Amino acid sequence: MNTLKLLFQRISGFSSLNRLIGLIGLLAVALMFQPAAHAKESGLKIGFLLKTMQEERYQTDKAEFLARAEALGAQVLFDSSGNSELIQLRQFEQMLDEGAQVIVLQPVNTGLAGALVRLANQKGVKVVGYDAMVVNGPLDLMVMQDSWAVGQLQSEAMIQWFQQKRGKV
Repeated sequence: MNTLKLLFQRISGFSSLNRLIGLIGLLAVALMFQPAAHAKESGLKIGFLLKTMQEERYQTDKAEFLARAEALGAQVLFDSSGNSELIQLRQFEQMLDEGAQVIVLQPVNTGLAGALVRLANQKGVKVVGYDAMVVNGPLDLMVMQDSWAVGQLQSEAMIQWFQQKRGKV
């Protein structure tokens, strides 16, 4: 547990996006109740299934996640569904078949993803929801942005911009 505490302290100093990605990896490892040093020895496999890779941020998410998982000694099974529910179902099942112990899931369809979560639960696989709330399925963890905080940061930046350009708001 000391390793996880140290990792959390290191992640706290990262930017918001990096902190989010780091926390997903940290939480996935914590779900398995294994110290990070033993992850490689035990063959820890983490599935990371995104709904799309179209936006640039998902390229960053993937790279950061893979780097953190490798640093922890875990193997990542990565895939992207191209916004297709059927493809995501097949990919999710494949990750289960390949021995993923934890799957980080960004669902294409938040309602239908509940069936994926229940399928994983039946096999003893933990599921971490990522970026979009999964309904109708008991997630083990949920990681998403704080939309309220994002809006607050955006409004503060806008006020600052107006003050610089116009002198008042």
